[in-house]
Amino acid sequence: MSEMDDIFKSILGEEKKESSMSLPEILGLLKNYWDYLWKKKWVVIIAGFSFALLGLVYAFVRTIEYTASYYFTIEGEESPMKISMATLLGTGNVGAFSGDNLVQLMRSQSMVERTLLREVPDRSDSVNFIEYYLICDSIRSACEELAESGEEKKEDGPVSICDVQFPLHLDRHAFAREQDSVLMLVAGAISKKMVVERLDKKISFVTCSYSYKDEEFCKKFLDAYMDEVLTFYMETKMSRSNRNIANFQRQADSIKAEWNKAIASRAYYADENINAVRQSVGVELQKKQMEIQTYSTAYVELMKSIATMKVDQMKETPVIQIISEPHFPLQNDKARKLKFIIIGGFLGGFFSVMALLAKCYYEQNLKPLLRNLPVAEENK
Repeated sequence: MSEMDDIFKSILGEEKKESSMSLPEILGLLKNYWDYLWKKKWVVIIAGFSFALLGLVYAFVRTIEYTASYYFTIEGEESPMKISMATLLGTGNVGAFSGDNLVQLMRSQSMVERTLLREVPDRSDSVNFIEYYLICDSIRSACEELAESGEEKKEDGPVSICDVQFPLHLDRHAFAREQDSVLMLVAGAISKKMVVERLDKKISFVTCSYSYKDEEFCKKFLDAYMDEVLTFYMETKMSRSNRNIANFQRQADSIKAEWNKAIASRAYYADENINAVRQSVGVELQKKQMEIQTYSTAYVELMKSIATMKVDQMKETPVIQIISEPHFPLQNDKARKLKFIIIGGFLGGFFSVMALLAKCYYEQNLKPLLRNLPVAEENK
């Protein structure tokens, strides 16, 4: 075997060692590394100090994010066992927005888009939330600076976000392609920072939180978002029963109108034949009276059915109880400067020690082996 093969096997650790290292050899190796680090202690100190200084600078320049959170419960929700039994037996009405589906509804981007098009409350200028977001994100101010600089946009150039506006109360279906793109982009960015969790599947406690760098926008947007989602949830949950009640009410109103006509017709016929002695007059009056009683009975039964349906609707209506809601000042991730100094100093010291140990291993183990590599003789 050539000398070159021996050297490479030694470098790659392929050469079998006849005996393992003893404890004195391990201690000697550790002492060797320690002595090397002690000679380079100023390198570790300078690196730790530099990283600590970087941590302090980061603590000053980092963007603070505020977090608004809602904590609520849904009373009157079907239990998992009851839903399972109803599904197996084919009985009952398991709503489309029961259980975990409400959490999925709150995570949907469409709810965020609907909220972005709502008007911002308690604000001097009437704008919707997407315009407010672009203002908070300094996009509108950058557009104003660009317009003040006098730079003209090319007619055949690409459409920029400065050219896209979102007028208040504009119909969503009337949006242009560029408006749809910006709306989806903003909604996607907000959805990534929206956290919706169901704490326990056995109970109906849900948390919804949102984080953003602007404190006022964070709270107002989450308030509007919760109102939008819960309103949509209630309307969808009760849509079937509301339609049924509305249909029964229309039938009852129609029967009541016919009932009133029958009463008026009987009274008019009786007035016209007040002094008549013919028996046919009495028969006609009895017919009209029976018609009145028929309409009256049908109307009463319909009103009973409507009352029963309203009672059932009240029993099925979920009560959304807000346990806690955000208030100013909001929670934020502003950490103490000392924490960033300690973390930065630790990282600087750790990385510098690792680098010095790698250098020590290279100088004491690999470098001598590389020196012993045979140099190819030049062809004479």
